Amino acid sequence: MTNDDRDQYECLDPALAEQLWKLELADTEPALRRRLQVHVRHCPACALTLALDAEIASAVRDGKLARPAAAVARPGWPRWLIGGGGLALAASLTLALVTPPSSLLSRTTVRADQAVPTVERPVAGEVIADARPTIVWTALPGARSYEVDVRSDDGVYAWRTRSEEARVIVPADAPLPGRQRFRVNVVPVPAYLAPEGGLGSSFRRGSLVEAGWYRIRRAGALARMVGALGALVVAGGVLGWWWGRPRPEPAP
Repeated sequence: MTNDDRDQYECLDPALAEQLWKLELADTEPALRRRLQVHVRHCPACALTLALDAEIASAVRDGKLARPAAAVARPGWPRWLIGGGGLALAASLTLALVTPPSSLLSRTTVRADQAVPTVERPVAGEVIADARPTIVWTALPGARSYEVDVRSDDGVYAWRTRSEEARVIVPADAPLPGRQRFRVNVVPVPAYLAPEGGLGSSFRRGSLVEAGWYRIRRAGALARMVGALGALVVAGGVLGWWWGRPRPEPAP
């Protein structure tokens, strides 16, 4: 492109060109209207701009060029529902991972005065990832101490200890091997304070993923209720988002 070609597309008076829109107004002062008209006759850039505007307006009037459809704003409440439901689901997951899981046996309702002493953690059938779990059982009134025995089903692992409290931690020098099922038996001293054979339970050591999945499946009642509520709220938000989506206008 030569300098002459470039010059013909540059406005001769940009300050005056900013008032070209006043040519469409009926109440524009006659002196300003004449100045604008003279400017358009002598300025190729502004003449081209007005010609293009006229062509576009004509195409719109004739239906050859459709006006862009106005954006339809979706309602804001579905986003709040989805966000709130997501927070409830996250809270449910957190509760499932940090609170004690419920075993299949513990889901049966038992009155407090009918509670049976038992090994409370790990719960019966629980999957744990920790090689040094804390074993907790029901404290028995009158017990001077407790004999604790932990063994693997294959008989390779065995650990025994005595505790004056109703809990012990598997020591660092005797960690539980992985991918094994273990049985724990607690006998109080004196032994007659517990049911015959003592307090017994079993659990399994697995991977972190297996332990987490177990906790989710065996989540307590509060975690399940919060999760169910969160799922319902998220579903309502998704339905509201879908219902409020922009729909194409029917063809004329």
